Amino acid sequence: MNKKEFVKAVSSEGGLPLSDAARAVEAMIQVICYVISKGQKVVLSGFGTFLTREYPARKGYNPRTGGVLGVEPRRVAKFRSGTRLKAAADKKPMINRNSVPDKKINTNP
Repeated sequence: MNKKEFVKAVSSEGGLPLSDAARAVEAMIQVICYVISKGQKVVLSGFGTFLTREYPARKGYNPRTGGVLGVEPRRVAKFRSGTRLKAAADKKPMINRNSVPDKKINTNP
């Protein structure tokens, strides 16, 4: 699923006009990026946590020449999935679950 398809799914699931869903998705991305850039984390209960990880400076090696290189310290974005997301990964996802009635299985032959 790409961003455009995701916006359509949010629009459908949330009962929002497509333009509002697009603004909501873009705002969410911007807020997460801003908070991450400040070195803080974003916790979405049940879904997961967006955070940063610091990597210190270290020595690296050029495989072609064998020379020693200095690798600068860096900070990278990470995501840790929450319990709800982990559970969803094990099951078949259901989009627009509120509009799909539960089917009763007839056990009598």
